Amino acid sequence: MLRLLFANETAQDLYMMKYESMEERIRQWETFAQDMEWNDVKQKSEQNGKIVERVDQFFFLPVIQCSSSRMHESIAS
Repeated sequence: MLRLLFANETAQDLYMMKYESMEERIRQWETFAQDMEWNDVKQKSEQNGKIVERVDQFFFLPVIQCSSSRMHESIAS
């Protein structure tokens, strides 16, 4: 987990996870969302109101790296 601090003094927690495929991600999150122990803990932690305002999801794809000379050739053409 990373904690991001912004100039306006707000903080956000960032969790990064890796999956072999989008299908694997969907399967794992569906399993997690149905976990009885997790749901009990979540319900108890929110007795006085939600502790998470919102969840944003971002998906990163691998980038093919190339040498700077090849990149220059690609940009020039």
